[in-house]
Amino acid sequence: MRNGVSAATGLTINALDNHPQLRRFSIEVAGEAVRVGQRLGYSLTALGAIPAALFAAAADGNEAAFAGIEQRLIDAAQRGAAGQRPSMGQDIEKGRRTEIDEIYGLVVQRATELGIPVPANQTVYDRVRAIENGTLTPAPENILDAVE
Repeated sequence: MRNGVSAATGLTINALDNHPQLRRFSIEVAGEAVRVGQRLGYSLTALGAIPAALFAAAADGNEAAFAGIEQRLIDAAQRGAAGQRPSMGQDIEKGRRTEIDEIYGLVVQRATELGIPVPANQTVYDRVRAIENGTLTPAPENILDAVE
């Protein structure tokens, strides 16, 4: 859920989880993807230690679910390694091709086929593709501009 967000923003996991807007956006990304997977009939268990169903509930507007996920991410950020960067963020940092098409592109494609809106996943996909194409550089504003 933070792989592409890290790539688009240039931030580490802890920096994302400590930023309220980016943390909430990452939860939206996960919730959208879980809802697509559920509609496709996939049996989803957990993302990290957080049940997939909790992300779906958060995506459906359940504020208690959203708050519960947020608190877990905040707690994890306080315990985590400060410089931890997901693989897609590392790929961008090193100028390598990412797996944006295989992860976010797939979610966007399947969501389109199902008629499910996935604006957060579409934003991540578009921003990372623009970075790969050289028309954008990693920065928090790449995502913040989409949520403000």
